Amino acid sequence: MQAHRLPNGNLMVPQRVTDAEGNITGDVLVEIGPQHPEYRCWLDWIKRDRTATRRGRKPSARPWKPS
Repeated sequence: MQAHRLPNGNLMVPQRVTDAEGNITGDVLVEIGPQHPEYRCWLDWIKRDRTATRRGRKPSARPWKPS
């Protein structure tokens, strides 16, 4: 899944979904705004990823660790 910036300035980022027992049930994309605690981290990652892609490099790893 790719993270990207939306026209309204919010970010669409991947998030891991787990059930009540903590088993992974899937991944989804969620919209986060500037007030979200991980917004700056994701925005920096999107900028690095875009720059690397333009230069023909492999994009960096995601800035989050699945829970």
